[in-house]
Amino acid sequence: MNEYIKTYKVVLETFSPVYIGSGQEINKKEYIYDSTDKKVYIPNMKKMCEFFSKKGLLEKYEQYLLEDRRDFFLWLKANKIYKKDYISWIDYGMDSGDAVFEQKGKKGILTCMKDSYGYPYVPGSSLKGALRTVLLATDILENKQKYAIASNSVEKTPLQGRRSLKRESEEIEGILYNILNRDKKKKLNAVNDMMAGLRISDSRPLSCDDIVLCQKIDVTPDGKENKLPILRECIKPKTIIEFDMEIDQTLFKITPQRILYSVNVFLDSYNTLFAHSFKRRDYDYKKDILFMGGGVGFMSKTVLHQILIDKPKRVKRVSSVIDASLTEKKHQNDEKLGVSPHMIKMTYCNGKKYSYGVCKISIN
Repeated sequence: MNEYIKTYKVVLETFSPVYIGSGQEINKKEYIYDSTDKKVYIPNMKKMCEFFSKKGLLEKYEQYLLEDRRDFFLWLKANKIYKKDYISWIDYGMDSGDAVFEQKGKKGILTCMKDSYGYPYVPGSSLKGALRTVLLATDILENKQKYAIASNSVEKTPLQGRRSLKRESEEIEGILYNILNRDKKKKLNAVNDMMAGLRISDSRPLSCDDIVLCQKIDVTPDGKENKLPILRECIKPKTIIEFDMEIDQTLFKITPQRILYSVNVFLDSYNTLFAHSFKRRDYDYKKDILFMGGGVGFMSKTVLHQILIDKPKRVKRVSSVIDASLTEKKHQNDEKLGVSPHMIKMTYCNGKKYSYGVCKISIN
């Protein structure tokens, strides 16, 4: 084995629901919600249609899809199809948790990533992307002079729609990452990115029993909640997720110790620049916390606050950048509130309120 390649195991313990979206949605007429058991069942569509065909219900089911607004569970019950019948053609079930189901306006479910066998997992690219953010944020906070020109550019460049500051963002990342000199003419070419030396496998498969359904909730600085009609398949709290990690030391000069240090520097800045502006502190995490997946919010995905940390109009500039990407401007009052964005993304699970995507990380 090459001596310059070091192998490690990365372990994430979920402290809150983690949403790793697949980009797919289960239609509200394609899942069964059993309110008695507080379970949601996802049918295998092929087996289900074969069952309906044998029972002579296929035409009625097609009419239901086109015309009937009833809940699918109620439609099954009206046609004398009960759990003992449909359980044989269920792909998987999950706890409905504290997700709200309304018969009127019932919503689809955003699914999590699953492998070819139907087991949930976390792509290595998701973990690598989260580490990329914390490493960059830490370098910015520790080397402000190195990023001074980039900071001024982010502060003053005119904003033009959804692609605002795209070039500036690439240049900021290039300061830390694009150092390999494989393409000397174009520094920002991806072939120069030292992250090529950090290789992270997809996680080991999880069980469908590790999934819980969660509803998205926006919480304001004063604690007011806005429950949104968005349901997500999430990995449950207290789930262990394992990855294999390789570091090619000829390309990637950052040690596991530096990675964990950066996780905590980023966490401190997250708390100071964002979370401390909110009334509740049950999401003020202390050590070795990495934010993973969808729904974790703008602050966890970007280094905009860190690059502008010494700017007196930091909050106003951040709010302007966010609004530049939106059709409807929603952050014009963020400066008065003292925080941008002015919502923290949360959910309920088993009666407890959580931020999304909170994971404790260890590297062995």
